[in-house]
Amino acid sequence: MNNGDVHPTRVNTTDEWLAPMRFPTTKTLLALLDQLQDAVFVIENAQFVFVNRRLTELFGYPEGELLGKPVFQFVHEDDREMVRERYQARVQGEDVVHEYQYRIVTGTGDVRHVNMRVALVENDEGGGVSLGSLHDITETKNTMRALADSKADIVSILNNFPDVFYRTDMSGIITLMSPSSVDAIGYTPDEMVGRPMADFYCNSSDREAVVKTLNEGVGKACQVEACMRHKDGSPIWVSTNAYVRHDDDGQPMCVEGVARNITERKHFEERLQHLATHDSLTGLPTRWLCMDFIDKAMAIARRHKTKAAVLFLDLNNFKTVNDTLGHEVGDQLLIQVGRRLVGSVREMDTVSRLGGDEFIVVLDNIETHEDVRGVAEKLVAAVCVPYEIGEHEVSTGISIGIALYPDDGEDAEHLVQKADGAMYVAKKGQAEGYYFVTGG
Repeated sequence: MNNGDVHPTRVNTTDEWLAPMRFPTTKTLLALLDQLQDAVFVIENAQFVFVNRRLTELFGYPEGELLGKPVFQFVHEDDREMVRERYQARVQGEDVVHEYQYRIVTGTGDVRHVNMRVALVENDEGGGVSLGSLHDITETKNTMRALADSKADIVSILNNFPDVFYRTDMSGIITLMSPSSVDAIGYTPDEMVGRPMADFYCNSSDREAVVKTLNEGVGKACQVEACMRHKDGSPIWVSTNAYVRHDDDGQPMCVEGVARNITERKHFEERLQHLATHDSLTGLPTRWLCMDFIDKAMAIARRHKTKAAVLFLDLNNFKTVNDTLGHEVGDQLLIQVGRRLVGSVREMDTVSRLGGDEFIVVLDNIETHEDVRGVAEKLVAAVCVPYEIGEHEVSTGISIGIALYPDDGEDAEHLVQKADGAMYVAKKGQAEGYYFVTGG
């Protein structure tokens, strides 16, 4: 990558798959994708629709020869059926492993071992794309074979091993640590050997998860993720493969493992998850996340024998603002309205943007109808205060439709429909206010 520049063709390619998901197609995000050490891809209908620079390097094909091609043609023939079955199961909504290893065949005919992590991300139309990353583990595979073939090579290998190789006794005391521990966790091997491995985890339960997986996996643990504490005090994430080593009599003698720092990947996944579930303009949750909020509010109401409320909000005369003052002013108005709505409800309540000038407010643990009316009046009052946007003073109002759980419905979709219908009744009044629908 030269000075952070992004190939123009990559912007167009990214727009095609990001647009329906409302991702911000910025050069910054594309540059971040190309800076990652792992190969990142997006698959739709079993075809590549996005690949970053690292993936083209790994596969040995230019971007144009990957996009639109069936992903399975690049998988080693002995692994192809497994990869195909897991992909089909995932897109059909089945619970399948999201991280596993297989082999690919590069453009030069080389066979490379890769570790894939993939997830199905839902877009606004209810469809989904597979978003994932590949990490080339060929060298790690070769290194582990070398360890088994020649004990004399261990010191040299450990000194150059990118991931952390460690060994503990059966009580969890560290007996061997590779020099890469300094880069991964900040401690030298001398600072770690002789101490319990549990000392370096953020929580004892994280260490227990590794031990539990070893026990349940008949002496093997694969890709167990846990939070550890760096020497500087910051939390880091590691992914561990470990196994119990036995002596000549078959008795367990120690645990050996390889741990990889995946903190960068975790942060990137969190960022992508936020972009997938939050509106890019206002930062508010989108409809997909809003429905989850409604489900949770209904569960709280059932548990406490109270009520939950769904308020469907629509700005009045928003089109006029856009047409007369421009979309930039309209966007700023939506941002400020979102902030006022959030500031007008309790911390336990949630505000989401459905799109356009429509918002939804979900209220938890409501006792009476009057409680909801009070919140609605507060929202109307907050939104109606004029806005200073650049050189303009902008005024707007809001229409609100209200539906209660369980009075008006017992599922999220039904409540949203009832609140939406009530909002249109309020809208017909051509005045800022709200309409309360109950029953049926």
